[in-house]
Amino acid sequence: MGDDRNQLFKRVPDIEITKKIMSFFNIHDFEDEREFTRKTLELSNTVKKINDSLDEILEYYIPCKIDKFLKDLDEKKAITILRQFLKSHGFKIKAREKYFEGKKTLLYKMEKIKPEEIIPNVNLKLKIIEF
Repeated sequence: MGDDRNQLFKRVPDIEITKKIMSFFNIHDFEDEREFTRKTLELSNTVKKINDSLDEILEYYIPCKIDKFLKDLDEKKAITILRQFLKSHGFKIKAREKYFEGKKTLLYKMEKIKPEEIIPNVNLKLKIIEF
């Protein structure tokens, strides 16, 4: 899925750890289309579940990324962790706005990454052209 996982992970996350993280969000498999909000994550103790499995999750991240993504965990960072692990398997988290009782809420849902959304590994080095 691109080279960015090498800038984040020591090794590609295996399917077992990814499914375990998905389960913390009450996502049962890669076909699951249920939506969730930060509030539902709070109610199902998702952050606590991730913290309880932190040693296992830490094995995948390169050391310099641990503080950024795994310290002071909250629901927003938990969603980021899920996004990162899912991307390794060709999936993403899509968010959409919905109003509940007059309050804007983000609904999140897992989706397969479409082939046209995959950006090929392009060399983006700066080139200087002199005239």
